[in-house]
Amino acid sequence: MNNAYDAIVIGAGIIGTSAAYYLTKAGQKVLVLEKNEIASGSTGSCNGGLSYFGKQGKELLWAKESLELYQEIGRNFKNSIEIEQGRDIYLIAKNDEEESYIDQLIAACQQVKLSAEKLNKQELLRRVTCLSHNFQMGAVANGGLHGFVNTHDFSLKLLEYVVAQGGVVKTGCKVLALIKKHGAVVGVQTSDGIIYSEAIVNATANAANELMPDRDLGLEPYQGIVLVTEQTPFNLPGNILSANFFQHIDGIPNLAIEETLHHNLLIGSSRKLEGRVQELDYNTIISIVKNALSYLPCLAELEIIRIFAGIRPQRKAGILLGEDEELKNLFWAIGFSSMGITLAPYAGKTIAKMIIER
Repeated sequence: MNNAYDAIVIGAGIIGTSAAYYLTKAGQKVLVLEKNEIASGSTGSCNGGLSYFGKQGKELLWAKESLELYQEIGRNFKNSIEIEQGRDIYLIAKNDEEESYIDQLIAACQQVKLSAEKLNKQELLRRVTCLSHNFQMGAVANGGLHGFVNTHDFSLKLLEYVVAQGGVVKTGCKVLALIKKHGAVVGVQTSDGIIYSEAIVNATANAANELMPDRDLGLEPYQGIVLVTEQTPFNLPGNILSANFFQHIDGIPNLAIEETLHHNLLIGSSRKLEGRVQELDYNTIISIVKNALSYLPCLAELEIIRIFAGIRPQRKAGILLGEDEELKNLFWAIGFSSMGITLAPYAGKTIAKMIIER
């Protein structure tokens, strides 16, 4: 077999492109295969917020490292990528249960010496002046790591680097099957033919099971909807999230507001466990609007100029990151749910290191 590539990355979302980038930086010749367009799947249906606040345990440490990698990538690309990391993150609680949850998140951050502090109602209203009084308390985390990334721009720029170093990116190329031999994956059967490599990265999010139909990966695809407003005249002090944003409650709208670098607001979101349905649901949109207005009545002054929906990956057993336990040469990077944007550089660098050091 003639291995034309050191590694094949399946999926050109933000995690797949991050893996391709770090593999390329390590001197590997990489092929990226995407059945649709770059960042057109789960990556394209996310707000783009960057934050360690809301994570706990190992995922909190991963997020810190990943956000530092975002800073490094920004410097490497001479700040040509749309990344901004200088924002505060505000969490808002409406009841005792949400307040208790925020207390847990603050304690997790402070345990590893990351910025996070509790704010009473008056202090939060002073900082976020357009908030309604319909809440109980809040919290803020700063430290220069939080912010926003244009996920399309980020993915495209990383792949431009891959191609410039001799790698190849193929869009509109579907992987039909894995080629296996003696307990290892040695290549892929694609719509363009067979391609061999001794390192295959599956970063296909919700489509991961398509290549392993006999394996239960525990993925639960859910629909997320995000509203895009006209440019805002408001001076929001940072990204604003409701406490239930991290709790993944099916069908219950939560609040996530991030401002793009062009001063539009991205407002979300919803989580509906509806398989792979991407059609916009009117009632869900109305529930997102009403929920957002209950926190920030000033949003009523803005026009919504775009609405998009996408299918995002959720995995009950948590993130799957590493080499397959049964098939050598097959590496997984799936199941990130709402953490995928923040954790993308960490996931990409981790997979690249595993491949190179094995």
